[in-house]
Order: sequence, then C-alpha cells, then structure tokens
Amino acid sequence: MNLVIIFITLNLIYITTGKNLKVNSIETFVFVDIETTGLRQPNITELAMWITPRNCLLDSQDNMNCRMLNKWTMLFNPGKGIERKASEITGLNNDMLDKYDKFDERAGTNIISYLSHYPRPICLIAHNGKRYDFPLIKKTFDKIQLRVPNYILYSDSLQILRELENEDITKAKKKSFKLEDIYERLFHSKPLVTHAAEADVEVLYKIALFYGNDFIDIAEKFASRFSEIDP
Repeated sequence: MNLVIIFITLNLIYITTGKNLKVNSIETFVFVDIETTGLRQPNITELAMWITPRNCLLDSQDNMNCRMLNKWTMLFNPGKGIERKASEITGLNNDMLDKYDKFDERAGTNIISYLSHYPRPICLIAHNGKRYDFPLIKKTFDKIQLRVPNYILYSDSLQILRELENEDITKAKKKSFKLEDIYERLFHSKPLVTHAAEADVEVLYKIALFYGNDFIDIAEKFASRFSEIDP
C-alpha cells in the first residue's frame, strides 16, 4: 500500500501517493515547446512558453484572445553543432544563434523568476513532454545547478489527449496523436506553421481551449512535480 502524505501550503491541498501529484486546482498553465540541436545528446536552441490563468481555459470558445495570455520566447546558442535534419525542420542554424547567449544560470534564473509572478501552482504542458521536453529542460537546469521550485508542476498533453479521446493504446490500429494531426481532427484544417517552438505552442494552446475544463481535469489528474523528474 502506498504511503499517502497530505500537506497544506498557500491554502492549496496537495496529495502525493508516490506517483502522480494530486492537486486541487492548477492556477496557471504554461504551454511549452523546445527546439534542439537534434537527437544525439541534444541541447536546447529555442524555448517558447504561453502562460495563461486557469479561467482562460474554462470558457474555451470565448478565450482565444484572452487578455491575460502572456508569451515568452528565447533563442540560445547551443554550444554545439545543430544536426542538418534539425536545422531543416526548425529553420535554425549555428550561424543564426552564434551571438546569442547559452542556456546558462542567468537564463534559468530569468525563467524561474518570470514564472514566479504567476498564481500558483503552475503547471507546464508539453506534447510528449514526459519523454522529451521535460527531461531535457530538467537536465539543463541540473547542469546549471538551479533547482525548480515545488510549485511548478508538469503534465504531458499526449497523455491528456489520449484519455480525452478515449484511445486504447493497446489497439493494433491507433489514430495519430501527432500535434498537427490532433489539430486537424478538431479544426478540419492543418496548422499554418509547425516545428517552430512558438507555432507548436499556439497549436497546443488552441487544442487545450477546444477541450476547456475537460483538459484541465485530466491535466490535474496527471500532474507531477517538475523538480522530481529524473532525466
């Protein structure tokens, strides 16, 4: 039997059962995407975040232009060569990023400081984030020796959307859960741009808006502490 610990902070109740963190109310959602140097020991070249309060997702049809939506995009010198395939996909190359700073302690501190202004708890959302984005971001923070605060959580939109679409992952014939394919199923058109960090974040945000409160419920169900990721 799992040990259950209940603790109270900032008037929010968290319950941990050794797997997912159960939180009664995510107050801020941060839709995240990164671009990298490629598949072999990648470094981050671009980070995009769209930050929105909970209530912007609740009344989904009215909030595409939510006044409280904030956007943040940063480019980084990766400090290593960008693989040709990655450059073709993202449109970024080493010459373009040569004069940018690396993802260093100052960049990490700025990101945490920026997020700290928003109502807590804060939940990062990325597509296939558990396998790719989140471990790489956590590894980068570990490398620069910065700890991510416990009020920052994460939840994978791939896992959320599989549950929302009632997809049985054991089926032999599975529908595609690529971000652009989900978008096309919901909106009957392809995204105008993909594989640029902010463009992918916009697609993910629109999908979350489509599901509204249902998206929130499943995100909270699967939320875990970012600081506990083992990259």
